[in-house]
Amino acid sequence: MGFGRWRLLADWSWPHSLISGHRHLDSVTARCHYERREWRLLTPSVPARFHWHTVLRRFLFVLALITGLGWSLAVLAAPSNNPVTWTFSFQNDKLFLHDNQYTGGGGISMHSAVTSRLSQTHGTPAFGKALARFVLPHGPALTYREGWSFWQIEETPTHLHKHRLITNDYPYMGMLGWANTFTAFNDRNLYSAELMLGLVGPAAGGKQVQTAIHSILSTPPRGWHNQLATEPVINLYYTFQHKLWRTPHFDIASSLGAALGNYFAYGQAGLITRIGELPAGFATIPSPLGRGVNYDATVTPTTDRGYFYLTVAIQGTGIARSMARQGNLIRSGNAWTRDNTLHMTPVVGQLIAALNYVRPSWGVHFGMWMTTHTVDTRHLAPASDAHNNFGAFWFDYRFG
Repeated sequence: MGFGRWRLLADWSWPHSLISGHRHLDSVTARCHYERREWRLLTPSVPARFHWHTVLRRFLFVLALITGLGWSLAVLAAPSNNPVTWTFSFQNDKLFLHDNQYTGGGGISMHSAVTSRLSQTHGTPAFGKALARFVLPHGPALTYREGWSFWQIEETPTHLHKHRLITNDYPYMGMLGWANTFTAFNDRNLYSAELMLGLVGPAAGGKQVQTAIHSILSTPPRGWHNQLATEPVINLYYTFQHKLWRTPHFDIASSLGAALGNYFAYGQAGLITRIGELPAGFATIPSPLGRGVNYDATVTPTTDRGYFYLTVAIQGTGIARSMARQGNLIRSGNAWTRDNTLHMTPVVGQLIAALNYVRPSWGVHFGMWMTTHTVDTRHLAPASDAHNNFGAFWFDYRFG
């Protein structure tokens, strides 16, 4: 190569220059500079390769930062009796002593002050509100709230020690996502819509996060090179809940939900109950990003005391599409997507239970998510768990 030729020429000429005197040293130096300049001129420039997934990942980070700035202004503008809520979430399946399917994730969510009109909510990009006007009802009895979430999650097969591609178990998948949520509610009805944008694949960082955690706690996973291919994610979600019965210490609500997109497509129905000292509003379900609407419809307590209560939800979900069980949709050529032998169960039941303690300025929650079989066990690897079980912890802090 040119640069190697220049170095070899310079090294060969130095001893000769010492014999011939300093005058020859100047000519060697000039010749070296000439050779180096010639190499720079003749070397063809290589255009930088365009990595669209890198651009999308940066877009998600910038979107989160811009939205965070908007929320900082919203915090300053919010009345002291109507605060903005920040929620910090962490979820992992180690509570059930295994790594399987949705194995872990975490993120940050922010929900605006409650307003009497949708147009008065603020803090997130305006295009989401334009869409929300078409799907949320309007009326003097309703209050409104908007929010956003930024999450990173990982999904894996059971046998993390295997290096080879495992076609009869769940895939390795990392997802980085941002969601915009709008909610209309009172103490009787809840309507909430969400738009999620994300990125699945190596650029989502699932390998790096899980490897770092397992390097500390256990053995690092060996199969992340078999993960799903890079693919952008876009999903829409909607949920409606209606209180069937309400007393000071007990309420129960019916729930209907739907999702449409390349990450998840489903229809869902269920019942959600709360037992204990209950704040007004609706229960928060500890759903990972992409599994459902990430709403906050709890009315902030106005008295300086705590509310301790239990939430129990029973849901049935008819699934038409799941990237975590079927693989890539837009991208072709991924080995797991092409060769896997899993048969997704079309209907999955979920039992979700959570303990909640809520005060005017903060709240702490711990929950467990358990499911029936998500795939046909006859096509699943031996010793693999067909249930998708995990624990969840989240902490709320209200500013204003």
